[in-house]
Amino acid sequence: MRNLLRRAVHTALPILVVLLAAAEAEAQEPAISGFSTGAAAGQRALEARAIERIQPAALDSLARALAREPHVAGSAAQARVRDWILEQKRSWGLEAEVKTYSIYLPWPTAVELELVAPARQRFELGEPALDSDPTSSLPQFPWVNGYSGAGAVEGEVVYVNYGLHEDYARLDSIGVSVAGKIVLARYGRSYRGVKARLAEQQGALGLILYSDPYDDGYFRGDVYPEGAYRSPHAVQRGSIKNGPGDPSTPSWASVPGARRVEPGSTPGMEVPRIPVIPVGYAVAEPILRALRGRDLPGQEWQGALPLRYHVGPGPARVRLKVADDRETNPYKDIWNTIAWVRGRERPDEWVVAGAHSDAWNAGAGDNVSGTASVLAAARAVAELARAGARPRRT
Repeated sequence: MRNLLRRAVHTALPILVVLLAAAEAEAQEPAISGFSTGAAAGQRALEARAIERIQPAALDSLARALAREPHVAGSAAQARVRDWILEQKRSWGLEAEVKTYSIYLPWPTAVELELVAPARQRFELGEPALDSDPTSSLPQFPWVNGYSGAGAVEGEVVYVNYGLHEDYARLDSIGVSVAGKIVLARYGRSYRGVKARLAEQQGALGLILYSDPYDDGYFRGDVYPEGAYRSPHAVQRGSIKNGPGDPSTPSWASVPGARRVEPGSTPGMEVPRIPVIPVGYAVAEPILRALRGRDLPGQEWQGALPLRYHVGPGPARVRLKVADDRETNPYKDIWNTIAWVRGRERPDEWVVAGAHSDAWNAGAGDNVSGTASVLAAARAVAELARAGARPRRT
């Protein structure tokens, strides 16, 4: 019996060692969903071959080419980006084409902001050029939020913190209304379109959005160009439309000649009717400094600018104007530049990767970084396909 146990232990030890080694290897190489252990090893090897083809210098070259000039959606510059991307994809041996869509996209023709009380101050709405950044001297798109309402309004200012439901509830609790006022809200904690919709629902005449240094500025770290955080005149533009896609073609494609509805008339696809603009904290500071009225309803409303914040209303009073081309040229053509490698087994099943190739300005961060990454990956896939590693799906 003792010899039998000894033989069983000796037999089990190698098995135990093998199992432990296998478990250790499995821990080092996490499973890939949908792949057997053997197939996962081949997949990892294929991915490594693809990654080897993506070099930092190539990404840098792609990014610099894409960020040569501001290329707002629908502009001639965006058409040049479209053509360059198409040329690159075809040069890599990819099948490629362009799809055109005609969308409701008013462009601003004038954006103005002026502090009219207690003392007049006309604000320069633009980012100063930096010697260290050649792109900063390129022409700039106006400081406006996409799909802002148009009009000229004047009124007392009310500071509404982040401009969310709970902030308006706090204002109600201290007897402050924003009806007939122009509200000043800081970016953060929600989508900017929510802030615009709530301001309009509360009866505000207009909305000024700004990036407080507490959330994105010197309170967090060094600002550009010394660091990564937002400098005093840097603005966050961006759409304030609520809902995806073209507001004139809810749930169907905006191809030329498509049926249209009144933009924003579909529930869930609203566009603001009040003027909305973004500013840097260099512009927001004089407005906040001129505010008095009620004290803050909570210390968490205090930002990082060197002053004591107040809610208002007044005596700060501003005039805000946004004019656009919605009456003369409301629809613009935009483009998808599509390339593909046909699947060897299931060509009708598609795996899609993409990035938007327009930008509010030169767009190195948003979204040239994304577009360059997708293009680099596309080139790697094309090279592997030419070498015989064609994917199963398109």
